[in-house]
Amino acid sequence: MPAKKQKPKKNAASPAKRRTPAKTYKHSGSQSHTGEPAVEYTAKIRPIGNSRGVILNNQLMDFAGLSADEDIVIRATNGQITIKPAEQHTVNTDLSTWEKQLKAAIKAGDKPEGDLWEGMANKFDKTEW
Repeated sequence: MPAKKQKPKKNAASPAKRRTPAKTYKHSGSQSHTGEPAVEYTAKIRPIGNSRGVILNNQLMDFAGLSADEDIVIRATNGQITIKPAEQHTVNTDLSTWEKQLKAAIKAGDKPEGDLWEGMANKFDKTEW
């Protein structure tokens, strides 16, 4: 019976290749540069297809008031990336306020869109309106 081939033993990973697990830090009384309470931890930027990504842990998401599948705005400025919830725009369906809103928008300098039908009229429009 032939002897089993043994797998060569791997040498211990060099310090440059050794990965240290990300640690979560939540310091009581920890504050951001603005003086607000803060939660921070160290994470790696990872390749995701042709892009890059960061895993956001539950503690950070909860502290920021964010939830999975929520629309967010991501902004990069001067070496920082900021993530915040996207503003939820609602459609005003109360027709009684539309005229007031249109007048306020015009007063603020907005210009209304042109006639969608570009002056086209039919017999009904000419006689009934």
